[in-house]
Amino acid sequence: MNKEAIQTAVETILLAQVGSLKEFELIQKLQSPPYEILSKKALHGELSLFQTHFLVFHCLYKIRQQWRKEQFLDLNIDALDIRLMPYDAGQSGLVVEDKLEKYYLDWDEWEKTTQADVESLLNQFWSGFIEESRPPSVSKDDALVTLSLEALPSKKSELKDAYRRAIHRTHPDKGGSAEEAQAVQLAYESLLFYV
Repeated sequence: MNKEAIQTAVETILLAQVGSLKEFELIQKLQSPPYEILSKKALHGELSLFQTHFLVFHCLYKIRQQWRKEQFLDLNIDALDIRLMPYDAGQSGLVVEDKLEKYYLDWDEWEKTTQADVESLLNQFWSGFIEESRPPSVSKDDALVTLSLEALPSKKSELKDAYRRAIHRTHPDKGGSAEEAQAVQLAYESLLFYV
């Protein structure tokens, strides 16, 4: 693999691009004429996908580093928003460590990352994603009791009405406590997951 040739192709694409570009679009351009510098199988398999992503981001950070050094342009680097930006000389004095930049500029990271490492990263991502989509930690039965419901409502509007009644009853301004109001809020959020 010729990193320099890929970096040159990426730079050429960026300079010809009007507006924002997604990482996937950039990879497709690198796979297509006139470049055809990345394999059509570059995104097949987890390790290959990781290596292609890393290579593209390595090139992007190298280009941004060079352009900043030359005070030519700046580059916004995000998988969904890669775009040229004017160089801002006022920003040159501000040195903020960019951990992603440091990671992607270290080619050893590409070389030492194994299939097992990629699988572990993906598992961590999906574990966090699933955790975020779980309902708050209150049981369905406890939530029903907190909202004075005998059964789960069939409509969100009915659940919202029960929530309003319960929050009115437990609100600190109405003689309740902050803890009771928080319990009602948690019960409502928990039941929303089921309705």
